[in-house]
Amino acid sequence: MQDLVARQKLQCGCLVEDPTGADVDKCLCWQIEEPLSRIGDPSGNVDLSKKAEAAWARCSSSLKTHNENVVKAWNEEIDALLVFVSIHAGLFSAVLTAFNVAILPEISADEPPDSSIAAIWINTLWFFSLVFSLAGASVGIVVRQWLRQFVTPTPYDPKCSACIHYLRWDLGVIPWHLPLILDILPVCLQLAVILFLVGLVGLLWTLNNVVAGIISTIVAMLFILAIYTTLLPIWEPYCPYKSLQALMAC
Repeated sequence: MQDLVARQKLQCGCLVEDPTGADVDKCLCWQIEEPLSRIGDPSGNVDLSKKAEAAWARCSSSLKTHNENVVKAWNEEIDALLVFVSIHAGLFSAVLTAFNVAILPEISADEPPDSSIAAIWINTLWFFSLVFSLAGASVGIVVRQWLRQFVTPTPYDPKCSACIHYLRWDLGVIPWHLPLILDILPVCLQLAVILFLVGLVGLLWTLNNVVAGIISTIVAMLFILAIYTTLLPIWEPYCPYKSLQALMAC
């Protein structure tokens, strides 16, 4: 592990500047460790050795705090998504059950009447909505398992702990796009909501035009708001309405 630490370039957050004003490409921990290796006998400089140990301890503590805060925020986001999925699944089940009691005999016939064509499309939209919702929940559960593994306790030695953080974060989380996967989960649930609302509006138009017109207006306003907040950052870079879909549009 020590050889691995020596071979890897590790930035722990305690970057300092040279007295001449030039930037130094090594953190304080490594600047303290290098003189010890040149001395050949670290025991000959006890004060410097203690400073190195203290620097690595601060480095390890800072990285541990960073990891815990990041994982806590991600877990809270996943928990919120799972709560939404449970509500959506319950609503979907109730609406779809009541709807299919009267419609299922028609859409299952060999030659369904024209009125059941709308029922087929409504069922298709709603089942797509359910699939997106459950897919988001399933991936969210798997991601929680990944995050649990990410914060698995590391060795007590601060230098080894910092190196393990580098392996898990710089060579694991970032290159394998874990933050992007977490950003995609809300998009899946938003697609589920859109498909459900479109199917609901289609159902209402087959029942009552007045009710359908009112609900369609409300749904259209929601869609316009979603499109507006997605495209606004293109013209206003400092707009706080930043999301994955907004960043993709930019």
